[in-house]
Amino acid sequence: MTQPLLEVNLAMEREQDAVRAFLYAVTRDRDVVDELQQEVAVEALRSYHRYDPARPLAAWLIGIARNVVLRWRQESSRARRVLAPETVELIAAAAEEVCDEVHEQRRHLVDCIAALPDRVRSLLEMRYFTNLPMTDIAARLGRNLAEIEMSLVRLRRALRRCVERRIKDAGVP
Repeated sequence: MTQPLLEVNLAMEREQDAVRAFLYAVTRDRDVVDELQQEVAVEALRSYHRYDPARPLAAWLIGIARNVVLRWRQESSRARRVLAPETVELIAAAAEEVCDEVHEQRRHLVDCIAALPDRVRSLLEMRYFTNLPMTDIAARLGRNLAEIEMSLVRLRRALRRCVERRIKDAGVP
């Protein structure tokens, strides 16, 4: 597999939950979701050269999924029982908007994490990036479990406030 195709594949794997959620919202059939997700992947690979990296990948993939669903709906008598094309369009627009918001939140979260003191960032990495059990983290840091739990609660709150503040600040001209 060539490097660009590998990169596209990896990027699509990261965003597959958003695509599956959209497909399920408009079809309500897990078997159809599997079938349509494969079609979305093929279409995405074919048209990846037209993808604008300034736009969130999930939103671009949902746009492709919308077209795949509309085509499926026309070709399948089963689909006529699902949703009107206008409803598919509304759901796709809402899903793309959510993807844009999540992309913005992720970008700000990365900045907020980077601004954390090393000690706090280390705690975050142990819990959420290496998935260490809380008891192991407490043992490594020489703290009791309740302290670790409370530290993580405070850390999540601080990160949420940081992201919200950055989003608010970015929206102010």
